[in-house]
Amino acid sequence: MTTITKLVGQYKSSELKHSSNLLILAQLINAGGLFLFWIINARLFSADIVGLATAFVSFGVLTATFTNLGLPNTIIRFLPKSKYRGGLFTASFMLVALASLIGGLVALIVARHYVGKLEFVTGELGLELLMVLLVMSTAISALLDGTLVSLHKGKLILAKSIITNLPRLVLPFVVVGAGLRGITAVYVGSLLVGIGYNSLMIIGRLLAEHSLRPNITQVTKHRAYAVSNYFGGMFGVLPVTVAPLVVLAKLGPASAAYFYMPMMIAALMSLICNSISQALIADCSQTDDVASHRALFHRAFKHQYKLLIPLIVGLMIAGWPILSIYGSEYAVNGYVPLLVLLLSGLLVGLNWLGDTWLNIQKRSRDYFLMNAFNAVAVVSFVWLFAGHGLVAVSLGWMCGQLLSASVYLLVFARSQLLNFVIKK
Repeated sequence: MTTITKLVGQYKSSELKHSSNLLILAQLINAGGLFLFWIINARLFSADIVGLATAFVSFGVLTATFTNLGLPNTIIRFLPKSKYRGGLFTASFMLVALASLIGGLVALIVARHYVGKLEFVTGELGLELLMVLLVMSTAISALLDGTLVSLHKGKLILAKSIITNLPRLVLPFVVVGAGLRGITAVYVGSLLVGIGYNSLMIIGRLLAEHSLRPNITQVTKHRAYAVSNYFGGMFGVLPVTVAPLVVLAKLGPASAAYFYMPMMIAALMSLICNSISQALIADCSQTDDVASHRALFHRAFKHQYKLLIPLIVGLMIAGWPILSIYGSEYAVNGYVPLLVLLLSGLLVGLNWLGDTWLNIQKRSRDYFLMNAFNAVAVVSFVWLFAGHGLVAVSLGWMCGQLLSASVYLLVFARSQLLNFVIKK
């Protein structure tokens, strides 16, 4: 490897760490804001109301996954080298907005007729409107964040995370008399604030010199990649969104609340993995050289586990007092499940890296199949174990992740990633 190539590699390494660290910091702020948000709500409302609110949010996020059309990852992968950035962005935005509006309306029908524990959503105009807005804002937020990631504007994502989390810490006290509607309104409102800020930055600054006339051709050009990411992402989010619904159905709303809080704490690990994944895809999108991709993957792998392992140890130690902030019953019922979920994070990290590698290599079919396999494995184990309590649910989660991680180790071996040696 020449001296120039080494310097380029060092630059890319620092860029990868810088970008991923900004995204991680933004995600940690989001997680911290949600953590405090749910602490406040746990103190202001009963466990039953909080459990229903978590089910409401999980169902809305799950529905949004069906409506993003795979375009957030498509934007990250192809926008950096596109000659029609403005047209690609606008067309993607319009498609996601329309699909999520339809998805929100369909969600109301599904909640009324097929998800018995969520029938409270329908028949009340305020909650119905909030559900539609939740679906739309979740899907659109993902697309806008992906646009900023593709343009290496992690600082703007960081700023947005600060702006959107401020209302979450104040407004619950204002809407305490509104019950479930108050909790969900604050959650949705914070997402809308973020959409407004992102839109202003992207349209007013980053794409100001580009034509914003929708260019559907630029979207259809990458339809195979988008479709695989659509279905892969849909399956990818199923475990984290369906698990609380399974707990709600089998163990009741209070147990759903007790399980949701450990899941939210453990989700800090996924936030780190997601941030590193997005930064890695954005950096690898600048070149088609497989050797460079392997080198960047190696650096991302090391960076990820240097962050994950201390975080897991720290959360295992601090888990009980953290859960106790919600209330003693949250610690009693949620601490052991939290320990299992944290240990599962080592496996989840491997699965994130595996998904990312398949996306980098444009192995669309394999990406879809692996996410489908993971979803079926995790949800099946969670469903089978749920009747035995929350600890069993978390063990089911671990078993499903272990199966997927085992397959990805084989993928890494065949792709010459395990030895981390880049041949000249």
